[in-house]
Amino acid sequence: MTNIYTKTRPEYDALQALWDNPPFGAEQIQGGIFSEGDLVPRVTQTADQVDLNSIWLEMQTALGEWNKHRSAIVDLLSYWHTSAADAIPQALVESEYERASEHGLPESMGPPSEYLLLGYTFDDYDRAARFSWRFLRDADARQVRAVLDEAMRGDNTTVTRRVLNRLLSPAPEINDSGHTCYGLWNGTDGMTPPPVLGKTFDRTHTHYLASGNDTIDSADLETTVTKIREHGYALVDSPEELVCLVHPTESEIIQSFRANVANENSQVAKWDFIRAVNQPAFIIADGGQLVGAQPPGTVFGLPSVGKYGPLNIVESNFMPEHWFAVVATAGPGAASNVVGVRQHSNRVYQGLRQIPGSTATYPLTESFFSRSFGVGTRHRGAAVVTQITDSGTYTAPTILGV
Repeated sequence: MTNIYTKTRPEYDALQALWDNPPFGAEQIQGGIFSEGDLVPRVTQTADQVDLNSIWLEMQTALGEWNKHRSAIVDLLSYWHTSAADAIPQALVESEYERASEHGLPESMGPPSEYLLLGYTFDDYDRAARFSWRFLRDADARQVRAVLDEAMRGDNTTVTRRVLNRLLSPAPEINDSGHTCYGLWNGTDGMTPPPVLGKTFDRTHTHYLASGNDTIDSADLETTVTKIREHGYALVDSPEELVCLVHPTESEIIQSFRANVANENSQVAKWDFIRAVNQPAFIIADGGQLVGAQPPGTVFGLPSVGKYGPLNIVESNFMPEHWFAVVATAGPGAASNVVGVRQHSNRVYQGLRQIPGSTATYPLTESFFSRSFGVGTRHRGAAVVTQITDSGTYTAPTILGV
């Protein structure tokens, strides 16, 4: 029997060869000095001595606050939920009791016929943040935080553009569950809006309008008020407000409207535009006197330049030039808001998330910013979109990135 503790000469020579010539990557360094390329650095601080772990925790806290306070425009337009589709009433639901009889039983109540099953799309969106160890060694904390700032701006742009695209486009989509995701009433899908307070509609009824002129006028705004209110939204005694989202180019023209005075396209305005309290001071022409108070500078927290009649005028560069939208809103996240935003049913996948990458050390430190959501119209009569064009038909705008 061979003694396992005794090595033969060939075996000894093989072990000595391994010692003298170790595997690639574990070579002995001449003189005992390790070069930069032989080290695997672990950078734990920025150049201004801020711990990277504390910045990571700071980012997580900031994202938590960001998810609570999204873009004011998105919040006023939308209702966030987790459903693939919802049955939503499409008008002010009218219900009346029947005359009672001595021996008969009253008719049982059921869901109103005005309910419509509406779907919501769903997609995943992400961007990556990658830092080399040399960058982290030499950068200060502000440079690292700048990536988070860019991530939040990108998230705001991604969500806002897709919500506005759903509002401005009449084209339906089919979601992952086979449900139709509609736009506003468009007069082309064969669906008829339900009657409201005796007012009936036909299948050609649309909330996508072409103005017929290449400049905005007071009649364009007044038409939208009528179209929304006839469906039971934003009535005089309702908690809803009418918000006009408009590009600054059109806003400048709206601010010149005066009651009983002709404006663009020879239209005579029904109301005065009244500047909000946060706008520059002004003098009432011809010694006139302001009746009532100036409107506040915000509507549900969203900055406004003033009001034209019941319309809160809100400037936004997200709105494409030569289109404007008027929406009825009961405030941020209200269930009656026009657009539904669908999130994943698992709370782990909701909101803007920062996910650690697979290479958390040399040569790259990386993470991924992710947002998973989809959109669909909930109340097809709660908004009107108008294209300022001399064409007789509405054409949806092309929104960059959608």
